[in-house]
Amino acid sequence: MKLVIDETLGNFQVEDLIIKPVNTKFGPKPIKEIIQDKESKSLSRSLGITPFSQLEQIRFFRNLSDTHEILYFYDPAYTDIQLIRRLQNWLYPDQSLNCYPILHNRATLYMLLDKLSRESHESSSTVTNRIAQYSSTTQEWIITPDPKAFYKNQIRSIYKKKKKPFKLLVSEKGKAKIEETGSLDELVDSVVSRDDVLSSQTWLVSKGLSNDLSVKDHIKHYELEEYNLPVNVPFVHIVNQPTLN
Repeated sequence: MKLVIDETLGNFQVEDLIIKPVNTKFGPKPIKEIIQDKESKSLSRSLGITPFSQLEQIRFFRNLSDTHEILYFYDPAYTDIQLIRRLQNWLYPDQSLNCYPILHNRATLYMLLDKLSRESHESSSTVTNRIAQYSSTTQEWIITPDPKAFYKNQIRSIYKKKKKPFKLLVSEKGKAKIEETGSLDELVDSVVSRDDVLSSQTWLVSKGLSNDLSVKDHIKHYELEEYNLPVNVPFVHIVNQPTLN
């Protein structure tokens, strides 16, 4: 089974993970190159990322010709679910494509990649069922100065660098609710010091922070490079899962 993720979710350097690049009018291109190009154009407010056509999607997955089973973590803000469903029909029976959306929180993806690295021998359908079980017991938090970058599908915008207070967000019915506003360290500590978090498994993903983040030993931390989306938006994403006895 091969694991594939949309690069809009983050350029995670994980063994055997396939990162699906984004598309532009000039063809597929790594996000880092797109950002570097746009940085030289001060008036540009958009990365110029375009969706893949159905034919382009088919070509990408067909090129994984040595793989029958594929588990694809996709970004609903970039990849259309209806296109994926048609893609599943086109690829079957030569390839079995199972998909799972990562809605807002990069730490959820990091948690799943971490867990699945120990389950690569399982079938993709079995793993998909297990992912649903994992996700049903998790709690998620996002800490960022720009909530709309994650909750209003504005991941492809180019944000101006501004010094704004960080906000601690939780998701309620798919919408962001601000629990607290304050300094980054205060908000991170307010999450990881909770009793239910201290007694559970916790994953954290950060990007674009001006200072090193002090993370407790029981937390698994992945730091994304600055050249990841959203542009110029620092964040800390946290997810925890109760330890099963």
